[in-house]
Amino acid sequence: MRYILSIVAAMVVLCTSATAQNIRLGEKIPDVSVESTLGSDLKLVEQEYTCLIFMHSKCEPCETVIPHLHSVASPLTTSLAIVLLTHESKDVEAEIMNKYGHYATAVAFDRNRHTHKSFGINFVPFGVIYHTKSRRIKWFGPLQQLTTKELSMICKTKK
Repeated sequence: MRYILSIVAAMVVLCTSATAQNIRLGEKIPDVSVESTLGSDLKLVEQEYTCLIFMHSKCEPCETVIPHLHSVASPLTTSLAIVLLTHESKDVEAEIMNKYGHYATAVAFDRNRHTHKSFGINFVPFGVIYHTKSRRIKWFGPLQQLTTKELSMICKTKK
């Protein structure tokens, strides 16, 4: 009986900790409310696609995934903006830009966690790629899984 209860408890924990994000492929991105050089809703992005990386400056997986994404995205830098999005205070901006500035277009700050909540972000690093003008989601998930080939296909799909 204990064994069955343990399995049920583990399933409940796994299901609740892996709740789905509030986003779907092809749908418009949820509300973005951040402080950044690209505007409070990131509408000043000039590239055709935007990759939001939900991250934290003290996150070890973020330290490896951001350079990984840069190597995967380097052939597409003219069409893909990489925006690092954190809920930390703005006093870490210089630290983040010193560490990741050559990989990223900008850093955005989600102080009240509005954007994290509207996207349903439960873990970092997490990436969302969307078409900048239509604001339709093209891809989302763990950035470690993204390859150059897959990213090229995402950025060449119809708007």
